[in-house]
Amino acid sequence: MEKEHNELYTTVEQITTTLKNAAKEHIATTTSTTNKPKLPPQYPPMLKRSKQLYKEYLRTGNLEALRHHTRIQRTISNYQKAYKLRNWIKARLSLGDQPPDQNLEAL
Repeated sequence: MEKEHNELYTTVEQITTTLKNAAKEHIATTTSTTNKPKLPPQYPPMLKRSKQLYKEYLRTGNLEALRHHTRIQRTISNYQKAYKLRNWIKARLSLGDQPPDQNLEAL
């Protein structure tokens, strides 16, 4: 009985080793990247200022600092939405589709 267990463990280990080796050899590995749009050079200072204003609001309760922070965040958000829309339109055009405004005329 002991011999059968040893054979079983040996067989399982051989199968496991074979599968691991095959996976290393034949399964491609990739690294994923986030799809964050690149901000133009004027935006990082805006982000820094926005954080400073928010910290000031938290520290002092200054509502004007909070309003200014919100305005900066909205500007950056609008830029990112426009950037994503431009990239989507470029992708559609590269596939041979018509621009979205021309598709609306067909409706």
